[in-house]
Amino acid sequence: MEKQKLYEKGLENYPKAIVVLTNVLLSLRFGFAVYGMSALRFTGLPMISIIYLLFAIIMFQSLPFHCKASAAK
Repeated sequence: MEKQKLYEKGLENYPKAIVVLTNVLLSLRFGFAVYGMSALRFTGLPMISIIYLLFAIIMFQSLPFHCKASAAK
């Protein structure tokens, strides 16, 4: 078995199109989820959607966006 080559600086290379597509799909997924849960209201406010959206924002910011996007070889 061959060992995987790890990048010395800890950066991984991804094609730019894949990074953009993944971000768009994640945004759509979270958007549909917030819209779907907006019917669950407490005192007239969609509290579940607001809580979920805050959770999604916190999780989205914790993703490693320092990955270097480069053209696939």
